[in-house]
Amino acid sequence: MKINRLEAILVEVPLHQPVTGVHGRTTLQRSVLAHVVADDGREGWGNVDPTPGYSKISADGVQATVGRLALRVVGMDAFNVQRLLARMDEDAAAESEAKAAVEMAVLDLQGRALGVPVHTLLGGVVRDEVGLNAWIGAVAPAQAAREATAWLGRGFRTAKIKVAGATDEGIERVARCARRSVIGWRSGSTSTRA
Repeated sequence: MKINRLEAILVEVPLHQPVTGVHGRTTLQRSVLAHVVADDGREGWGNVDPTPGYSKISADGVQATVGRLALRVVGMDAFNVQRLLARMDEDAAAESEAKAAVEMAVLDLQGRALGVPVHTLLGGVVRDEVGLNAWIGAVAPAQAAREATAWLGRGFRTAKIKVAGATDEGIERVARCARRSVIGWRSGSTSTRA
């Protein structure tokens, strides 16, 4: 099965409410979908969500890189992922987000062609459920505490709390979240990575 077409689609999703992280405030999630089509018409999809200020490349950059990579991978064997990765490295060694989107799309294509879920291609299921973290941005400590309580009420038991550096406000943000919802959060579940 050969790769016949690869395209990148920029998707802009308005957020329900603004999100404030360590790199600023946003009201829009910009993502890139990689869409690969094989010579038999089957297709696969991949996706990346580069975060401004955190990711080394923007969504526009990922879209452009995937478009450039299309010229390199069309015609390749969709089942030879190692050769595909090596070919992409020749043109975009440092642009991991773009290569990841393409690799995901190709693995999705393989799974669809074989009639198996991608986890089978990657060695099998490790867990039956995947837990999700609540996300609390770089907001005032009192607001962070209110958000922690709201997330807990929605059933979340873990949270990633943005500290935004080792400042008194960042430490107070985590402390207030812990005090407000100490009964519900699992021990050791907050990430203090900025």
